[in-house]
Amino acid sequence: MLAEAVSNHYLPRGERLDDAAHCRLLQLGWWAPTHEPEESGPRAWGGSPNYFLMMEAPVDSGMLAEIAIGALVSVYGAKAPRQLEYRAFSRCGAGIELPVLGLAPAER
Repeated sequence: MLAEAVSNHYLPRGERLDDAAHCRLLQLGWWAPTHEPEESGPRAWGGSPNYFLMMEAPVDSGMLAEIAIGALVSVYGAKAPRQLEYRAFSRCGAGIELPVLGLAPAER
């Protein structure tokens, strides 16, 4: 599984992460972005332009939830679940629905 937390590559200027946010993401266990976003073509699976985690099955969902919640609250400023949405898809691009999250899926 590849899990990602957005990096400055995709954030508007007024919402970009500062050095303290970068350090906090690394402290939480996220790996730093490895490359610039591709202009076109297939996604590089050897890393990510976002902060990321690559996990082999079976995925420790408790650990992943802890790291994700830590980022959402202490870095991105989420205050309530209604502020959140998710995007999940397979390597071939097929959407994956996760109703157990209780969150709205993001528009593609």
